Amino acid sequence: MWRYRERLSYYEKLRRSLYEVLRDELERRLVKISLIDSFYKYLEHGVEYSFLDKSELKPLSKKMEKESELFNTFIVIFCEGVIGPEFKNHIRFFPENAVVKKNLEYLANFSLYKRFNLNMRYFENPKFLDFLEQLITVDYALLIQQDPTLKKKNRYSLTHFHVKIDWPIADAAEDLAKHLKYIRDNLYEHGDKVARILQNKLFEYYGCHH
Repeated sequence: MWRYRERLSYYEKLRRSLYEVLRDELERRLVKISLIDSFYKYLEHGVEYSFLDKSELKPLSKKMEKESELFNTFIVIFCEGVIGPEFKNHIRFFPENAVVKKNLEYLANFSLYKRFNLNMRYFENPKFLDFLEQLITVDYALLIQQDPTLKKKNRYSLTHFHVKIDWPIADAAEDLAKHLKYIRDNLYEHGDKVARILQNKLFEYYGCHH
């Protein structure tokens, strides 16, 4: 749960400040990878870049098309703290996909593992964002969180790759509908038709096609 700065302890405020600085730095690099680099890939292949049409931003807008292979897609989860056990049913990662050399060598087309050392996965390392960018090209779902092995030091680390997001649509729609005050108890309290509409609104809210 994200808490307002005024409710944080002195230690937590320091962590929040560090997190926000690193988040902004990460955001700049990810914008470059996802938007700018993708645009130039289109140009290199002689393909017209398909900018988003304003009509697609309207509620109930539906446009079905194949995702372009030229567009760089990925998921990067940057957690201010440590992912707790209560979230692991939905954000799934295991020791087998921890960012360590033994696991990285199984990734096809990722030769960097030969030069990998554990310091490369820490955010304060000057090569961290370069390492992150190379890993994104072979595995699109990465987790950055506070180093769980440290208790009295704020240090962020790329801890896992090949992270799986498993959040059932009905559960997600129910949580959102409660947050927006559409329902009080459960998704189906106003009938199946309303439940279906609320599930559609989940995709509209996050700007996804359904």
